[in-house]
Amino acid sequence: MNNAQKMQNDLLAIKVSVFSKEIDREKILRKNKLMVTSKEYKAIIFRTQKVISYISDTEEILDINDLNRIQKCNDTILRYENLLLEIKINIDNIDTEETKILISAEIEKNKFKLEKEKIKSKYEVIESLKNKQIEKKKFIEKEKDLRSEYKSRRYEYNREFGAYSRLCGYLPEYMEKNLKEMPSNKGYIFKNIYFFGSLKPDSKNKTLFERNKDTLYIHEYTYPPKEEDVYYYKLYKKFKKDPKILIQQQQYKKKLGSLRTLSFN
Repeated sequence: MNNAQKMQNDLLAIKVSVFSKEIDREKILRKNKLMVTSKEYKAIIFRTQKVISYISDTEEILDINDLNRIQKCNDTILRYENLLLEIKINIDNIDTEETKILISAEIEKNKFKLEKEKIKSKYEVIESLKNKQIEKKKFIEKEKDLRSEYKSRRYEYNREFGAYSRLCGYLPEYMEKNLKEMPSNKGYIFKNIYFFGSLKPDSKNKTLFERNKDTLYIHEYTYPPKEEDVYYYKLYKKFKKDPKILIQQQQYKKKLGSLRTLSFN
């Protein structure tokens, strides 16, 4: 016999020894459980016998209800005595080869069930980790999209603000001077940007002047006295010193951010 075969036989002997100990431990557990159950059944029989004694120990003649109760008690005693007999047989047979085979089969069944639960638990852990990785990936992608959107918006803002700053440098001197003396509900439209006065508003209506060479366009936004969801827009055209002419009139519903307001200070 070579060393490999000897080692294999030693491992097999150890497994047999461990399995035998498991069987002996299971026998002891079963026997203790049967003995505890036997005590419980004996206590039930004892209490039931006391009930029969209580009913029977009377000088009066027993009526039909008493007799029925005694019969039920006797049936109960008989049932538990039969159960005690079964327990005694199981205790006596605890060391038989047949019981050993049954216990061995149950141990193997429980081991298989335990291994199955372990595999299931590992699978659930793996699936949980996969789901977490998927959620993490989605979170990272969302963060990436948000950062990209933020950079894009910041770029657009910087570009627009840069254009606005450059246009402010080209704002005609007379406009700049007038804006400092105008209320903030009046102003100019220059290069598609709205410039409003620096002073406090004198009305909630807005008036904007837009110069195109010798033609002046006047934009008037009139808001009703009451809090309504509409406002009125009128556009006038004025050529040099000629009277202004109404060229457009429209009613609009109020919308958040419908008029871009940039004050010039």
